[in-house]
Amino acid sequence: MGRVVSGVGNRRSVVRLSLSVWGLASAVGIAGCASLWDGFGIDNSQSCEVTPSLCSATQRCSPDSHRCEDLDAGVSGDGSVDQGPVDLSQSSWLPVSSGTSLDLYSVWGTSSGAAWAVGSTGTILHWESSSSTWRAMQSPTSVNLYDVWGSDAQNIYAVGSSGTIVRYDGTNWKSQSSPQAITLLSIWGLDDSHIWAVGMSGQLLTKGSGSSWIQLSSTSAENLYGLWGSSESNMWAVGASSTVVRSSGSGWLTESAGAGATSVLFGVWGLDKQRMWAVGSQGVVRMWNGSAWSPVSTPADSATSLRDVHGMDAKNIWVVGEKGTILYFDGSSWTRQESGTQNTLYGIFRAGSRDLWVVGEKGTILRRTL
Repeated sequence: MGRVVSGVGNRRSVVRLSLSVWGLASAVGIAGCASLWDGFGIDNSQSCEVTPSLCSATQRCSPDSHRCEDLDAGVSGDGSVDQGPVDLSQSSWLPVSSGTSLDLYSVWGTSSGAAWAVGSTGTILHWESSSSTWRAMQSPTSVNLYDVWGSDAQNIYAVGSSGTIVRYDGTNWKSQSSPQAITLLSIWGLDDSHIWAVGMSGQLLTKGSGSSWIQLSSTSAENLYGLWGSSESNMWAVGASSTVVRSSGSGWLTESAGAGATSVLFGVWGLDKQRMWAVGSQGVVRMWNGSAWSPVSTPADSATSLRDVHGMDAKNIWVVGEKGTILYFDGSSWTRQESGTQNTLYGIFRAGSRDLWVVGEKGTILRRTL
């Protein structure tokens, strides 16, 4: 995922100026580093990314939760097969009232369709499907929250300015202790025991026991804006100056973003070790093919920053950004989609099998039902 803002008071300029990816850790040999990673050397056996046989013939492995989810009607299933471009002829992006004019930087949802959004001055919203309403939730902080991620509806985390970390337990949001007061810009995980967060100046954290978080040694001093991964051996973080940091399971290494890459990367999302996409400033979209990152041609102009990327499979991928930009990839080509707004769009996520949510500046929320 990725979300960034320029300026300390604007999450998207300071935070979305980079790619979003999951997880960071350092490969630098520092005393204590080996023991720190001892508990993280083996992939989570409950992840269908690691163990595809966990999914039945009527399920697929979700690239977001890494858990088995029921296939939509008509979709063949081997647990990871692309279902083909969705039929977009009967739907469009529609505005949904957020009840706020504050900037919203990130959105996350469950496989059942529940969704949460976070933003400026500690704003936290919850989509109540029963009443089709976004409702403001009681927040334990007044600082900007730049990203949100959860393992399920009872374990949701948001990160933001001054090292802020808050967790929702299904009833209340509560603050957690952070080892540093450095702004955190992105969070991602595999389950409630394997979660990472990244931020300014190469900040990299991992969740410890209880409500504690542990600072990890980072291989980069650049701001890291995005985080994504499908397993402990396939975690990525991206950021300023086309910085890409990757975990192989035994440590974190700095990777090349490809020849000529200089833009800030704001968001990242993928399916597995061979298929990932990153987006950033200057209309940049880059794709990872399992061995290298390379540029992708899209209708986005070079004056438009792209802030986030998310998808269902390799034939259904969306990118959002400045000037209300929404791009769609059907597996063969990229096209523009009409958003109906000129506001910057900072985050996108699929909740359930049918709802795509986009959030942005001035309380913008868009929904597309697939």
